[in-house]
Amino acid sequence: MVLLGVTVLAVLFLVLCFALVVRQSSLTAFLTVAPLPLALLIAAPLVHLTGVADHPLLFLVPTTGAADVIRSGLDPAALGYSLLAIAAAIWFARRRFTRASAGTTRPRPARARHHRWRSRGWLTALMDIDRRTTVRSALLTVVLAGPILLAVALRLGDPPLMAYLHTRFGVELTPYQPVLLASLVVLHVPLIIGMVGALLILDDIDDRIVLILRVSPVTVPRYLAYRAIAVAAVTLLMLTIVVPVSGLTPRLGLPALVPVNIP
Repeated sequence: MVLLGVTVLAVLFLVLCFALVVRQSSLTAFLTVAPLPLALLIAAPLVHLTGVADHPLLFLVPTTGAADVIRSGLDPAALGYSLLAIAAAIWFARRRFTRASAGTTRPRPARARHHRWRSRGWLTALMDIDRRTTVRSALLTVVLAGPILLAVALRLGDPPLMAYLHTRFGVELTPYQPVLLASLVVLHVPLIIGMVGALLILDDIDDRIVLILRVSPVTVPRYLAYRAIAVAAVTLLMLTIVVPVSGLTPRLGLPALVPVNIP
């Protein structure tokens, strides 16, 4: 039953991801539309399995039924609903694929940025371009705000969660706070900021900006150096905010956070 439930979950997620990505022109576009539906499909079974909530409405999310099969064994109604959701997802994915195949796909033209590099310094121009891209992209805005929201959630949710686990399961998390700090904050923040930097590079490659760099004052080495330094600077700034807000550690000064950027 565990293998059956895992298989149903895997097939459902794969089909839905295919349906979401097939009409998108880039990785950034896919990541813009994917988090909301996938987050719901992940959160509902997690809430059900951990016992945080056990409301019947959770079973409206098809992944909850498959997760219940993993935990409790065969449930014909839940399994049937999950299989019906897979059939609907396959139909939806096939329809989107058919429409995408019928249309003509044209590569996006390179955005005219070289005139900015000639009219002002290349460093100022790159910073201005990144600022405009971040403001216009909902994905990048949410990702950059994610570490701060996570720190606030840890500050408000860590004490009641530790009390709940200690009361119900007899688990004491206080000795593991350094591990939580390392995994959820110190390692998580550089990973998120690095992902944003990588998405910006992928977006520039997709828009053929790298080709323009070869004949512009920026040059590819300068562009990559700017990306690396910008990611390190934003990471350091974010850590100085997120670490104290999380409440998982005593106050750390700026020199203690600098080594996090070295890798």
